Amino acid sequence: MATAEVAALAGVGVSSVKRWAEHGLLPFLRTAGGHRRFERNQVDNFLRDQQSLAGGESLDTLGGPLTDRWVESLLGQRGQALDAVMMKARASQGAWYLVAEQLAEALVEIGRRWAGGRLTIAEEHRVSEDLHRSFARILATMPLSPEAPVCLLASVEGDDHTLGLTLAELCLREAGWAAHWLGRSTPTGEILREVAGGEVSMVALSASAASQDGARLGAIAAQVAKRCAAESVDLLLGGSGAWPDVLPSGVRRIRSFRELRESVVRATGQR
Repeated sequence: MATAEVAALAGVGVSSVKRWAEHGLLPFLRTAGGHRRFERNQVDNFLRDQQSLAGGESLDTLGGPLTDRWVESLLGQRGQALDAVMMKARASQGAWYLVAEQLAEALVEIGRRWAGGRLTIAEEHRVSEDLHRSFARILATMPLSPEAPVCLLASVEGDDHTLGLTLAELCLREAGWAAHWLGRSTPTGEILREVAGGEVSMVALSASAASQDGARLGAIAAQVAKRCAAESVDLLLGGSGAWPDVLPSGVRRIRSFRELRESVVRATGQR
């Protein structure tokens, strides 16, 4: 189906369909001419699931209501109740990378509310900690082959934000990859040492919105890219930090969990 056909079926504007696609909510393929094409069965499943989540509200305003519902769940659910919310979302969306896209929007909204004084620091921190624990429990239920390829996950030095890396680990595990955690504020030298050890096939390096020193991030990217190239290891740069526009050859800038999924699938096919 073309974008206009999906919009007509859903009773929304073309811009809404484009937004769903760009946010990774509605899977699509691109033609040789660069146009989006959607599979009818995926469109039907998406509309049915999202209409249920929207509670009968117009799908044209889906971004607002759905994000608000996620925020309410994250603020109101804890422990196994939060696990159940996550697993229900996974069953509805069909893949963790699609759930991750929705959660990313909800976390941005939580950040806005905190910045606007509508949430306390304690509330914002509790959501982050509860999500980390929930994902850890979910990951423990996901089988992993002893021969699984390994992706190193780390935040750049000086950056303490790791929730995006945890979402990335869910996406990786679902694709059959293991995660080698270095975690928050990782010195570049430690990343280089781990890559040189020969046990990792990919590095996913994150810089959050708190990392806005483009020159420093560029220097980190150059050092890690050089070592990764020497070891034939893929390098992905994620997060909303100020990564430079011009990157070393072979390095991929990741701006969504859909792009992460595509990179992992491509790397798996090359093994």
